[in-house]
Amino acid sequence: MTSFPNGKSAKLQVYGQSQKRCRELVAHYGGKCLKSQPAAWIKKASQPIVLPFPPHLCVVSEGHPPRPHHKLPRLLIPAGMAFGSGDHATTGMCLRQTPQNAAPPRSRKKRLLDLGTGSGILALAAALHGHEVIGLDFDPESIRTARENLRQNPVPGKVRWVRADLNSWTPTQGPYDLITANLFSNLLIQNLPRIKEWLQPQGEIILSGILKTQWPEVLTTLNQLKLQPQHILKKGKWVCAVLCHSGQLKSSQQKLPRPR
Repeated sequence: MTSFPNGKSAKLQVYGQSQKRCRELVAHYGGKCLKSQPAAWIKKASQPIVLPFPPHLCVVSEGHPPRPHHKLPRLLIPAGMAFGSGDHATTGMCLRQTPQNAAPPRSRKKRLLDLGTGSGILALAAALHGHEVIGLDFDPESIRTARENLRQNPVPGKVRWVRADLNSWTPTQGPYDLITANLFSNLLIQNLPRIKEWLQPQGEIILSGILKTQWPEVLTTLNQLKLQPQHILKKGKWVCAVLCHSGQLKSSQQKLPRPR
């Protein structure tokens, strides 16, 4: 929300809502509803982006030639309104961990859950290895974009998109070997007890979208749930953590330092 100097009016910007919901907001607050147009940052981000994560993955935007990473598994993720082209720190750190934690199956395919799927980039990265993935998001634009990205990136694994509110959603399948959650910290803290219930005993959770200033509060919740950070990644002001049940660690007494 943007307030103006005269103190009599303000501008409320809402993204990812249906037209019906926007009309309800206008009825309550007044003003008018305008459909947003693609922002300048989308056009800028549509320039070729190469994000190699050897030896796992190469993510490219539209129009980029396959070299010099043509031997890597490749995803085409055009920049758009749905979050997750791979260049943001929160998505990039998740992306670095997902192929490692979803390595090609030896005896069976793994079952993965991607919460806040956005463009579907993390779900597609896992499905490249043949795994079964469910991608969930509340934003209809994200689900539409994720479906389009799946059409542009045929993958051997099965992918299913679900539009739902995480606060009230309950999976009909599971438990899951890996859960990725690139979400706001308050949403993570609120839902971590439920997310833990959806995890296999030997499974792992990848959390992202956490600001360094919010990490202590998240860590307190993890300790209460006996979810132990195996790895903590930091980039700029953001934190990403790979979690497992504390009993899975060989030396659970050793606490990892908090990010600085």
